[in-house]
Amino acid sequence: MAHIRYKRSTWCMFLGTLLVLWCSIGFFALFNFVWRNPSSYSNEFVRNELATSFRGKQYILEQMQEVHGKEMKTLIDRYPWLYRKNFVPNHYTKREWVETAQTPVSDDSNFTIVFVHNQKSGGTSIKECIDKITTRMSFPSYVGIYDDIRPKRTISDMIGRVETMAKSNHPKMPKFFVSENTFGLCDVLDDRPCSYFTLMRDPYDRIVSSYQFCKYQLDDPLCCATDARFLSIKEWALHQGSYFFRQLQFNTIDICSPEAYRELIRPRMDRVNYKGRDANKPPCWYKHKVLLESMDEADQKIILEYILANLETWFSVVGVTEHFDEFLRLLEHTYGLPFHKECSGHLAMKTEYSTWLQGRMRSDLMAARKKELMEDKEIQRALYYDVKIYEKLQEIYQAQKEHLEKLGEWK
Repeated sequence: MAHIRYKRSTWCMFLGTLLVLWCSIGFFALFNFVWRNPSSYSNEFVRNELATSFRGKQYILEQMQEVHGKEMKTLIDRYPWLYRKNFVPNHYTKREWVETAQTPVSDDSNFTIVFVHNQKSGGTSIKECIDKITTRMSFPSYVGIYDDIRPKRTISDMIGRVETMAKSNHPKMPKFFVSENTFGLCDVLDDRPCSYFTLMRDPYDRIVSSYQFCKYQLDDPLCCATDARFLSIKEWALHQGSYFFRQLQFNTIDICSPEAYRELIRPRMDRVNYKGRDANKPPCWYKHKVLLESMDEADQKIILEYILANLETWFSVVGVTEHFDEFLRLLEHTYGLPFHKECSGHLAMKTEYSTWLQGRMRSDLMAARKKELMEDKEIQRALYYDVKIYEKLQEIYQAQKEHLEKLGEWK
C-alpha cells in the first residue's frame, strides 16, 4: 500500500514539475514577446530583428518611415498608399540598416531593381545602360510600366501581371523595371528584396527640356494631355507643375484603372478644362494631377515634409543629372553591376532637336527660357515642391559620394 502511495506521490511530483515548467515557458515567452515588440524600436532590437526572416526585416525597415504629427497620420489614413512597403534603404546614408547579404545582387534571382524615371532627366540613357547590362549578363529584359494605347492593357493590369509572376516565381521574372509609373511597384513584391533608385534634374531645366521635347513627340504620355505647340513656356510649366512630387504620391494600381477614371476622374475633367486629344483616356500622370491638386496647400506642404524625411529610406541610391557619370559609379557600387564600366562617358541627355533654334544656339535658348521661369512668382509656386525635393536629393547625393570616398572606392 505504501508502495502504491509512493508511486502516486512520485507521479504527482512529476506532473507538478511539468506544470511549473510549462508555466515558466509561457511566462518567459510572453515576457520575450512584450520585450521584442516595444512601441518605440531601439537600435538593438532592430539589429536583432535584421538577423531574422526576410519578411521580418522588411517589416522593421517599413517602421523607419518618418510619420510626424497628427496631420500626417490623418493623411495616411486617407491615402494609405503613401506609406510604402518593401524597400531597401539608402546603401550609404542608412548603411547600418542595409542587410549585408552574402549573395551578390547579380546572383540573386529574387532581387528586383526599380528605376523611378523622372522624365527629361537622363532616364533614356539609364534605360539604354540597363539594356546593355541585361544583355551582357543574360538577365531577362527590363520591363517598362508605361501607359499603353491599347484600352485592354492598362498600367494596373501590367502591375497585376508582375505581382502574379513574382508570387509564382516565374522563371522570366525581370530583375529591372523602369518608367515614370514605378514608384510603389515594390509594394506588390513583398516576398522579394526590392530596391528603388532615381535620377533627378534641376526642375527648371527639366521643364524647359520637356517643353521642347513635347513640341515634337505629341503622342508621348508626357505630352499628350495638351499641345505644347500652342502654349507659352509659362503655360507649359503651369501645366506640368511639380511632376516628381506627384510621382512620389502615385497610387498607380488604383488611379490608373478604368474604374477609377469613370468614378473619380471623368466627373472632374470638365472643371479642369482638359485639352488632351482623347478626354476618355488621359495619361496616368494627369489623372493623378487632377486628384492630387484637389488637396489644399496645407496638406501638400505636410506631404512634402514627409517625402523629404523619407527619401533616404525609400531609395537605395539617388543621383542628379548634372553628375551623370558619377551617378553611374554609385549605381555600380550599390548593385555590383557594371553601370559605370558599360556606360561611362555617355551623354545624360540623349535627345537633340536642332543646333539652331530661333537663330540662337539651343543652350542659349534654354538658358533664356529658364531665366524667364525662375523670375516668375507663379512658376516659383508651381515648381516649389520639386525644387525642394531636388535640393534634398543633392544633399543625399553628396553624402553618398563622401561615404564612398571614405571607403577609398571613389576612383
